[in-house]
Amino acid sequence: FIGKQLLEMAATETPLDAAALSPPMLRIHIYDHCPFCSRVILALGRLGTPYEKVLHGYGRGADPAECEGRGYDVGMGPAAFGGKKELPVLEGAGVPAPPGMTGLPESMDIISYLKAPIAPAAADREELAAWKKRLFPNIPRLVRPRLFKMPVADWADPRDVEYGIWKFSKGPTPDLAAAEAATEEFAGNVSALLIELEPMLLGEDGGAPTLNASFSMDDVTLLPLLRNLTSCKAIVWPPKAKAYVMSVEAY
Repeated sequence: FIGKQLLEMAATETPLDAAALSPPMLRIHIYDHCPFCSRVILALGRLGTPYEKVLHGYGRGADPAECEGRGYDVGMGPAAFGGKKELPVLEGAGVPAPPGMTGLPESMDIISYLKAPIAPAAADREELAAWKKRLFPNIPRLVRPRLFKMPVADWADPRDVEYGIWKFSKGPTPDLAAAEAATEEFAGNVSALLIELEPMLLGEDGGAPTLNASFSMDDVTLLPLLRNLTSCKAIVWPPKAKAYVMSVEAY
């Protein structure tokens, strides 16, 4: 699972009982496995502003009464910001917050607020859009049976793992064991799609491939998904696609 500590050079990783934030430092609350959180980490890396990264256990704040007995510390962790138990959430001097909340949620809203130097997504990449539609159905079937086994802080407490297994069993992967048993099929699909991706990597940024002429929102949205696919050893990464996904470690 690559990029376990994204942006390690720019970020200060802090436990949940950290002291109060000192302006103008930004504090970003994330789950390591969450692709929406990874989007913001990439944007912060492009911005180059010092920030503090706070990792949360995935089950913390969930109400067992609403989650079939899973979860702990109701109302704490991510739920303590006043909204849903969802991350990312950005805190800091001057950071806007919705009514009743103590930080800014939603990855795209955070990225918009940060105004990081990232080119907009391309409007005319029909071949890329079609490729993504073929890729996306494979992702939950490969990553959901594996993410809670990755050595990151999201799963530090056994109750986080229990909650994750319950949560990941919803939606397109109700049977995680069956999805894992079908690894050969889905990993083969993704391996073939990664070969098709290589000629669609049209640009370069700092020596790393990019989807467009420069690093863009297309990269911000795709790289976190590819990063999670590195949890599956059965996927074969062709050289350029591998260099592309490994680029997350540079941020």
